Amino acid sequence: MAENLGIEVQILGASKYEVSKAILMEHPGEVVIWIGNSGNLKEIYPFLGGEGAPPTVYGDLFIMKIKDSGSPEVIKNRYEPA
Repeated sequence: MAENLGIEVQILGASKYEVSKAILMEHPGEVVIWIGNSGNLKEIYPFLGGEGAPPTVYGDLFIMKIKDSGSPEVIKNRYEPA
């Protein structure tokens, strides 16, 4: 994806705290594509303000719009390969 878009992949940290902080504090107003696994998705999703079940089922594609205050807007989609 990064190669097709011509963007650089950045590793934001190793812990849920580092990743959450990097997304929230170092990239305000920017688009961040976070690709995780079921373990870190469960841990980081609530730190970003997500409520309910995190996107841990294959094909889940959640888009979070993080606001200055309050809960983020979460758009829940599914990716279904052709």
